[in-house]
Formats: sequence, structure tokens, C-alpha cells
Amino acid sequence: MLDKIRVIFLILISVLICNALVGCGFQPRLSGDVPSCLRSIYIDSSQFCDPLIIQLRKTLQALTVHITKQKETALVILRIIDIHWKPLIPNILYSNGTTSYIYLLSVDFDLETRNGKILIGPKNITLQRHLIQNISQVYTPNANQLMKKEMVEAMVSLIYRVLIVYGGKIK
Repeated sequence: MLDKIRVIFLILISVLICNALVGCGFQPRLSGDVPSCLRSIYIDSSQFCDPLIIQLRKTLQALTVHITKQKETALVILRIIDIHWKPLIPNILYSNGTTSYIYLLSVDFDLETRNGKILIGPKNITLQRHLIQNISQVYTPNANQLMKKEMVEAMVSLIYRVLIVYGGKIK
């Protein structure tokens, strides 16, 4: 009897957690979300070794999008025009004990057919993050890399959302 109650309780808790996640906007990325016109894509960028490009490739491949090696074989071309990373670290530290660091990541991109017809863009997405530390916190030397990694992941997610939303409208 106690085992039945425990099983029912676990099932009930699992259902409640799933409903709470969906209610707060959580949605897993599924390969079925990717429109058919985006199933074969070429990523064109002069900064092909940038962490953002690498992360974008991995994310799209995980969603079963075929990343082509040549423009001619792709249905569409995602052209990353510019990636701009700028950590604004203050030169002067104030005596009140707090220091504010500002990080900016900006990406310009467009989506076009292999014939050059622009489907999306050019678009600009800019992320800004703040890091405030008081006097008792020690600034870690790798804070820039950690913040950039976090912002790259967020930027890839935003680019993915733009592609999904606008890609669904492409005929």
C-alpha cells in the first residue's frame, strides 16, 4: 500500500514539475522545429574559428541541420557579417569598493538563398551583461572568458530563435 502511494506521489510530482517548466516558457529544442527550408545551410563567415560560429554549427548539427561545406550545395546561406566582443573594464577603481564591468557581444547576420536573395536581415543582435563586484570579491583573470562563453551560448540561442521564427515564414 505504501509503495503504491509512493509511486503515485512521484508521478504526480513529475507531472507538476513538467507543467511548471512549460508554464514558465521552457521548451526543448527539437529537430522538428527547424523549417524544411533551413535543413541544409551553409555558414559563411570570415571568422570561421570564432567560438560563436563553432557553437552555432554544433547547435544546428544537433538539431539535424546539414551544414554544407560549399555554398552551392546549401538551400540557404547564413552569412555572419560581423562578430564584435567588447569587455568594458574600468581603468579607475573607485574607493567605495564596488566595480562595475560591462560586456557587449554584437552579431550582424543575414540569411540568403544561394542566388543572393536576402530572406532575413541584415539583422543585428546585441547582448549586454554587467558584472558588479564589491571590495571583498577578487576579480578572477578568466572572468572575461567565462562571461564570453555565457554570452556566446545566449547569442546562439537568440540567432536560432530568429532563424526558426523567420524561417517558418519563408516560402
